[in-house]
Amino acid sequence: MDDVVKIMDMERAFKEEELTRPFDRRDIKSRDGAYGKKLDYVEGHKVIERLNRATGNRWSSEVISVQKHQAEKHTDKRTGESVAYPSYWSALVRLTILSMGSRMQVGTKAITGNEENDIKGAITDGLKKAATLFGVGLELYESDDEETDVRPAAEPGRQVEQDRMTEGQRKLLFTICEEMGIPEESRHEHVEAKLGVDLEHATRGMATIAIQELKAEKRLLRVS
Repeated sequence: MDDVVKIMDMERAFKEEELTRPFDRRDIKSRDGAYGKKLDYVEGHKVIERLNRATGNRWSSEVISVQKHQAEKHTDKRTGESVAYPSYWSALVRLTILSMGSRMQVGTKAITGNEENDIKGAITDGLKKAATLFGVGLELYESDDEETDVRPAAEPGRQVEQDRMTEGQRKLLFTICEEMGIPEESRHEHVEAKLGVDLEHATRGMATIAIQELKAEKRLLRVS
């Protein structure tokens, strides 16, 4: 019986603080983003190294779907200008960590002409984004919906008020679910599944990533 307990403890135990620890500045790269912003990011192999080290290799990933999207034109809500979005690949990736469950995210990669590399890039992006739902590199993401930095989630009992998901984020999550055609009685469960925690313990960072994921899913539903 003691051996069984030890095995169960070994399967559950891993360094959660290592999983969510901010990346060393030397591991962070920078690239140009929209509206003149500089975006910080870490490379895919660094995220994989973090997952391996923090979980003792007790994680797995699965590519659910890969799709090619043709160029579209949209009106920029900030400027009112017509903006042409490039063609891109998208990949829906599921990341599973033993004892923590699974998270899914959609990664994207602009089409460059090298199909194999583009698809790999979309899958890697999806894996990195799914990892943020477990707190990996969450400090690097800025909210597209609010002028605030996204910080790693605090423990529920120690969560400070300014870290809590805002009412605006909450409404947006349910609005996107409605637009996706999810029945009203199922929206609460769907939102909490995306957040990874119950609504009362959700942080702004968690909500920002969940909003991104739902928007990506809605886009995939529209294309399919």
